[in-house]
Amino acid sequence: MKTKMTDDSPDLLMSSLTKRAADFVEIEAYVITCVGDLFEAYGMPVEHASGGVAELAGPSVMAVIGYASDRVRGALLLLTSPTVVMALRPPEAVMRAGVPEDVLRDVLGEFANMLLGRVKNQLLRHALSPFLSTPTTIFGADLKLPAPTSGMSVWHTFSTASDDIFVRFDAT
Repeated sequence: MKTKMTDDSPDLLMSSLTKRAADFVEIEAYVITCVGDLFEAYGMPVEHASGGVAELAGPSVMAVIGYASDRVRGALLLLTSPTVVMALRPPEAVMRAGVPEDVLRDVLGEFANMLLGRVKNQLLRHALSPFLSTPTTIFGADLKLPAPTSGMSVWHTFSTASDDIFVRFDAT
């Protein structure tokens, strides 16, 4: 989130930082609400817990999607187990015997796209309409993504009946 400053005074700088932090907190609230609504709509209620480190032992599926506008840019990341993604598959994919990794990646990539679309709809209230990129997806094992150390970014953990879904929203 970019803010133009005409004065380099400490008060103006603090005011600008405070405003950006407040904007980020508001967007994070949208993310939390949108995650709950999206997964509930697909029959998977989730319970939110803030923070933590995204770490999964064994196979994992990850999707990252970027967004950009003239005032804000960043990315949304989803990370979870194949078990969670298998429960989210559309009926056409459920009937297939065995689930190839590309199906799991496609499903989670689509959920990242739908989630960021829901957040984008909330941002319209603030005259923000960022462009969304195409999701990038990964299937791997023993993935561990550290807590972010720069910029505005927070990990959220959403518990499901089987495994956790980790969500990170980054904004600059």
